[in-house]
Amino acid sequence: MLLHEQAGFWGDFTRGLKPGDRRYFDDFIAVARRHSSAMGNSGLINPFEAIMLSYIVELEKRLEKLEDEGIAIGCADGQRPYNPLD
Repeated sequence: MLLHEQAGFWGDFTRGLKPGDRRYFDDFIAVARRHSSAMGNSGLINPFEAIMLSYIVELEKRLEKLEDEGIAIGCADGQRPYNPLD
């Protein structure tokens, strides 16, 4: 319910997107839906924070996969890219 309400607030924004960009917004919402139980348990007052945190988790997973495959920017000859957390 929280996600549905928040997405409703973004209606004008989504209508203003180019048709090709709407797909990315829909992906953003789909990612947030996959983490809806975590959002409900988070206790964050601002629902936008919970939505953004869920998206950041998914971006990190995608980045790690790309790095593991050697596709991420900065990879040459099988080298792993710089990671400040290493």
